[in-house]
Amino acid sequence: MQLIAIAREDDTTFGILHSRFHEVWSLRMGTWLGKGNDPRYTPTTTFETFPFPEGLSPDVSASDYLADPPAQAIASAARRLVELRNRWLNPPEWVEWVQEPAPGYPPRPVPRVTRRLPPRSRKANPNQPLQHPSTVARPTPTPSWTPPWPPPTDGPPTIADDVALA
Repeated sequence: MQLIAIAREDDTTFGILHSRFHEVWSLRMGTWLGKGNDPRYTPTTTFETFPFPEGLSPDVSASDYLADPPAQAIASAARRLVELRNRWLNPPEWVEWVQEPAPGYPPRPVPRVTRRLPPRSRKANPNQPLQHPSTVARPTPTPSWTPPWPPPTDGPPTIADDVALA
């Protein structure tokens, strides 16, 4: 296993390195590892040879291109990517962010407690296995129920090969 850290904290570099162009470049220029040909990101063949956009290379300070419109567009897209990723990994309906007591640390996610389950008890029969509350009183479905969609008649639709490959 290998960890590669790129010491930049600007959104523009983050956006460039997470672009589709950089992904394709790294798959083409990187090396392959193992029996299954797993792609491996190598700094010498991938990062150092990557054609960064003019004026946005890692050797240029991020403060030098703050007012550059392409850099601003890339940074905006990168911030949006981070927002979507954080929403996917830590949905606000499941997680709340708590500030750390020590200064200098970022807030950390903790699970939201939406409802408390009743305590489990074995007083009635100590030999009976405990059951999850959702399985204790489950209603049986009625046989007269019909689905709200029409049942399939003759299988899945067919798609011509030239349409599927277009």
